[in-house]
Amino acid sequence: MFEDEVEIFRYQQNDALFYGMEAEVNFPLRRSADYLTEVSLFGDYVRAEFDNSGDVPRIPPLSVGFELQHSHVNWQAKLRWTKVQSQSDTGIGETPTGGYSLLNFNADYHLPFTGAETLFFFKANNLLDEKIRNHTSLLKDLAPAPGRAFEVGLRLEF
Repeated sequence: MFEDEVEIFRYQQNDALFYGMEAEVNFPLRRSADYLTEVSLFGDYVRAEFDNSGDVPRIPPLSVGFELQHSHVNWQAKLRWTKVQSQSDTGIGETPTGGYSLLNFNADYHLPFTGAETLFFFKANNLLDEKIRNHTSLLKDLAPAPGRAFEVGLRLEF
């Protein structure tokens, strides 16, 4: 139903069965008193169906990935890759969503001052410049997630 060119939805509660899993495992690669290098593998999956048939809307698709992290006394760096599969198990009125790969990098340096903490940081998001549409978003068909982006900043806590 449309009103003034805006689609109107009515949501109703129904019994549904949800099942899935989420897992993460961390492997330290190198460790000393001053630094730690580790890799993390992660993934999650959810499936949801109404008892009276049909898929529950806005259920995220399967995603898997890894993160490589290196921490030293005052700084750390992370490289994180996530593969999100396409989602075709859609609810009424939903459209399927394509999959994508997301590659992010961030680094920060902590510099303690007397009575204050200073953080210098650098973030690089969506390094592959993928067109990302988040299946759980009501706006996914209108507005994709941001493309490649870089941030540099300074945060002072006192």
